[in-house]
Amino acid sequence: MVRDALIRGLGDTEMQLDVFGDSRQDMSLEEVTKYIEAKESGMRLTSRMLEGNTTMNVAATSCYKCQGKNRIQTQPTTNEPISKTSSCGHCGKTGHRRSRQERMNKCAAYNHTYKKCGKLHHHENVCRQMSQRH
Repeated sequence: MVRDALIRGLGDTEMQLDVFGDSRQDMSLEEVTKYIEAKESGMRLTSRMLEGNTTMNVAATSCYKCQGKNRIQTQPTTNEPISKTSSCGHCGKTGHRRSRQERMNKCAAYNHTYKKCGKLHHHENVCRQMSQRH
């Protein structure tokens, strides 16, 4: 009688169904208490493992983002030859690299603001925004 009251008093209806549905219906009050404690302990452990897995996923994502910032840049360095065929995305001319220092010295668009689109370091002949509107 006390055993059945304990089972009915459980807050988790799934736990109630597990205890009532167990094949050992002749369990004593002490056995039912141990059974419930074991089930609750297993549920807590499972939820911790799932939370830990989420934490591991977040850590893995964060680590992936960190690695992305440390990857080797594909922009040419000062030791590489200047490409005569590729044009600058800022001024449209060839003959200078993409590095900030070289653009400051050689790029005609550096510190120039194109008035129609309002972009800094930008010339009319490379403006894609204005050509899309026409």
